[in-house]
Amino acid sequence: MKESFEDFKRLIKEWLDTHPKEYGSFVEEMNRKDSAGFQKVFMLVVKIVPKYKDEVKKRMLNDTLKEFSSLENMLTNSDLAERLVHEFHNTDRKSIVPAMLAWLYFGRSYECMVEHGEALIQNSKTNRLHKWLLSLMVKYIIHRSISLGERTKEDWNRFQQYKKSIDSNKLIESALEEELTGEESSVINKRRGRPKDDRTLEELIKIENKEILLEKIRARLLTKPTEKDIVYLKIALEEENLLRECDIAPFYRALSDHYNIRLIGLRGIQKAYKELSETIGKTGIRLMDRGEDRISIDEIKAFLSE
Repeated sequence: MKESFEDFKRLIKEWLDTHPKEYGSFVEEMNRKDSAGFQKVFMLVVKIVPKYKDEVKKRMLNDTLKEFSSLENMLTNSDLAERLVHEFHNTDRKSIVPAMLAWLYFGRSYECMVEHGEALIQNSKTNRLHKWLLSLMVKYIIHRSISLGERTKEDWNRFQQYKKSIDSNKLIESALEEELTGEESSVINKRRGRPKDDRTLEELIKIENKEILLEKIRARLLTKPTEKDIVYLKIALEEENLLRECDIAPFYRALSDHYNIRLIGLRGIQKAYKELSETIGKTGIRLMDRGEDRISIDEIKAFLSE
């Protein structure tokens, strides 16, 4: 039976939970100032995809491009992913593959890459061309992390605030501001009288025999993971009387927790849900009731009822 992405990710998480020392050593190396960790990762990639080294050199000398899709495409179109999966399952103790995958999926990988890029930019030994390319690379990493759903704009805003507090030696002030914000949020929630909804996806599903439906929901998430697709899914479940009443945020969290996947940012989903729920002028008709949105919702309803 072919291993699914979620199954593989679960195995990585199990490795992470049972190998804290090995993972800690890898993270420490990735954060070294001499770039030793990044060099190891680069050499591993080059070992699997030999042409990548020359492609990187060529890209570093090209100041006419402002993106790095050629490098990404080379890796995507290679057998890198399959080789890494194979090495994860058949690795020896000296391999960095398990720790590297755990770092990429569960660690501060994107933040570490950005910090490393910024450090190289600030290094007086880095020439102007490379500084320019590194600045583009940092932006590319941030944009890709958001587009892939691995990070949100809010995540990067918090990271930026952390960087500012470090640079200005104002960690205490930053911590107090966060504490105050949390207290204010708690007060607001109490005023609204809306307790946090921590129900699991299984608890939100109405029917008794949930296995088939949960598998269908999983299939939709894997093939249709955009903001609107997740909203369509919730609406379809509600209209089929399969989902208990809940807001979009608890539904989003329940999906993410049940399938152990990082979904696209919540903010975009909330915005899409609000737009689809709003009525058009004074007609009383909602956007979800007409056009392509309705076709998509009905398509999901048909899929769920098969």
